[in-house]
Amino acid sequence: MANEGWIKLHRQAIDSDVFENPSLWKMFCWCLLKANHKPRSWKGEMIPRGSFATGRASAAEQLGVSESKYRRDQLKLTDMGVISVKATNRFSVIQVENYESFQTLEANPDQRMNQQATKKRPTDEPASEPQTRIEELKNEKKKKAPDGLLALIDGWNSQASAYGLQRCRRDPPAVLLLSRWRSAQRNPQMREALADVPKLLTAISEATFGHGKSWFSLPRLFTKNKAGEIKLLNVLNGDYRNERDRKPSYANSPGTKHDPANPVSTDWD
Repeated sequence: MANEGWIKLHRQAIDSDVFENPSLWKMFCWCLLKANHKPRSWKGEMIPRGSFATGRASAAEQLGVSESKYRRDQLKLTDMGVISVKATNRFSVIQVENYESFQTLEANPDQRMNQQATKKRPTDEPASEPQTRIEELKNEKKKKAPDGLLALIDGWNSQASAYGLQRCRRDPPAVLLLSRWRSAQRNPQMREALADVPKLLTAISEATFGHGKSWFSLPRLFTKNKAGEIKLLNVLNGDYRNERDRKPSYANSPGTKHDPANPVSTDWD
């Protein structure tokens, strides 16, 4: 892909969980810069708009990190729903999720002039989909965060230094965390678990397997592992207690095999 043109970057990105992690932010911006602005053929395969093809070694070299570090960050962005990856036997195709919502095609010069001339004119036409989504997110942020979530964030951050946890923004909470909290309230088990914040914080302090590891973050507690189990409930069950010497395994790591009879063996992922 030629190094020409430009991308759009909305100011609201500063409120994202990705922005809070310099390594993930760099990789996300790299993905935006690499993504095709229109479909194109590469090595006999059509790569759609918002996607690009790459290899692990070349990607790691461009980002200035090791291949293992690149792989870990790629998994984090995938888990957060920022990108998706389709691997082939020759290369991987990375898709930037929701690319169309914030990288809309630029209008032609005549359209731009018309928009500038009429942008202050009253209109009954509905807002465009991207603009509507931006307004929804702004309204979401204006809502007061639930007291239980704020208590959980306060407790989590109070343990951050002692256990090497990734701190969470509180005022306001990240949109991703707020969304996952509200979604969790629809699950009876999760609702019951989140109702007792002190008990949950005690379980987190005892989950030594996750201490000092960047992937042990509060938003990820609300996601599921490979076995379909909610990680927060596993923490409450003591599945990650006294396991400091174990290393996290990933779904695509060489030699990784899931044992349905032993959920704990799946580690964090």
